[in-house]
Amino acid sequence: WSAPYDAAWLRAYGFLADVMSHSADAALSTPPYVHATVTAHERRGPDLAVLRVAPAGPYDYHAGQYATLASARLPHTWRSYSMAGPPAADGVLEFHVRATGAGQLSDVLVHRTAVGDRLLVGPARGTMTLAAQTDAPVLLIAGGTGLAPLRALLGELAARSAPPPTWLFVGG
Repeated sequence: WSAPYDAAWLRAYGFLADVMSHSADAALSTPPYVHATVTAHERRGPDLAVLRVAPAGPYDYHAGQYATLASARLPHTWRSYSMAGPPAADGVLEFHVRATGAGQLSDVLVHRTAVGDRLLVGPARGTMTLAAQTDAPVLLIAGGTGLAPLRALLGELAARSAPPPTWLFVGG
C-alpha cells in the first residue's frame, strides 16, 4: 500500500459516496409507486395482452423507459415492463405483456386482469431514451415484446418537427 493507492481509494470512495447520496436525495421526492386503474385490456393472442393503465396522479417518464408493476391478484410481486408509447396528454400508460406460463405476474396481467382492476406502478426507470435534439441517424432493433419501448421511441421521433433518419428492424 502506498500514498498514491491511498489517494486513488479516497477519490473513488468519495465519488461513490457522492453518487449514492445524490441518488438517495433524488429518490426522496419520488413516491415508491402510484395507484393506477386498468382502462383497457386487449388480448392480441393466446399469451399476449395490451394493457392501458391510468395513473391516479401525475406520472413522469420518457419514451424508452420502464416501470415495475404489481397487482393485488399476486401480492408482493413486482415485475418490470416497458411503456409502449411516449407520454400521452391523457396520462394513460400502455404496456405489452406476454404470459410466461410460470404463473407469475405476466400470467396474471394477461389472463386474470380486467378493466377496472387496480395496479401499482413504480417510478420510471431506465436510460434507453433519445437525446433532446439530434440529427444523427437512429437504428432500433427489437424482437417480441421488446418492440414496446421502441414503439415509444418511434412515437417521440414522429412528434418531432424534423426527425432524424430512422430504421427499425424487428426479428420474429
